[in-house]
Amino acid sequence: MNAKYLIKRLFHTIKNENLKTAINRVFRYLFYSSKIDLDKINFENDGNLDNLFIRFGTDKGSIDSKKIYEFKYKNKNKFNNYYDWINRKNLKEDEFHLGLNSSKIYEEKFKDKKDDKIKILEIGVANGHSIASWQQYFKKGTIYGLDIKDKQSFFYKSKRIKYFQLDIFQKKQIISFIRKNGPFDFIIDDSLHEEKAIFQNFENFFPSLKNNGIYFIEDFKALDHFKEKVIKFNNDNKGQYMLSSPHTIKEILEFLNKKKNFKNPYLDFNSQNKLFNLIGNVEIFDAEKYYGNGHPFASIGIIYKK
Repeated sequence: MNAKYLIKRLFHTIKNENLKTAINRVFRYLFYSSKIDLDKINFENDGNLDNLFIRFGTDKGSIDSKKIYEFKYKNKNKFNNYYDWINRKNLKEDEFHLGLNSSKIYEEKFKDKKDDKIKILEIGVANGHSIASWQQYFKKGTIYGLDIKDKQSFFYKSKRIKYFQLDIFQKKQIISFIRKNGPFDFIIDDSLHEEKAIFQNFENFFPSLKNNGIYFIEDFKALDHFKEKVIKFNNDNKGQYMLSSPHTIKEILEFLNKKKNFKNPYLDFNSQNKLFNLIGNVEIFDAEKYYGNGHPFASIGIIYKK
């Protein structure tokens, strides 16, 4: 038991909710399992990935139900806890916050492996709601999750889930993790949506894919939008953009597909050339173009390993 974590959560709950709720949660933490056991959870699972995303509350779904829970119910005692929320009968509320709606893309890429004993790694998992979704979707898969948060922050447990606290900027930690747990069929980067993190993760983790494996880089469009605006502002006013790479993530994904070198402070030419030898092809998913009215910042880079 992590006493420091327990005290921190106690005062956080008193401040943001009430003393009674805080005491109940401490009691539950001390005398009962604080994790949601996905091997014993009981709800109708039709295998639809979007329904799983909505049930568990990841923004990968068409509806971001975690935001519904936090906005409407967290402090109103309709659901005693997040376990009760997961087991609700009505998955889709009349009022809802739209998610990034990546479900169809992932279904398309995963459907042929759905019943296989695959290994999937997600980098950046927060409380673990997408990890829970993968565990329920891949019935025989082993699901690996990495995050800098300690294990107490992770909501779930299962014989098929392996959670690791890891700093993605610590190379030795990454090498040790991959040596012990790789290779993987699929890797999803949903960690820091920052250029440095994106490309260091790609350089470090992409080689640990199995042949014909797939690497996903999520939600970079907002970062690209900001960069495009700043570059345009400089160009229009005779300035010069001097922050990191002059290229957007989308442009760099296109360079990777063409095996064309590019300037980037986090991925030098030597590293690029090594990756070119491993990369099959690259696809770019843009929700607005894919759905017509998709989330304005939903985007996924899909990189296949040879």
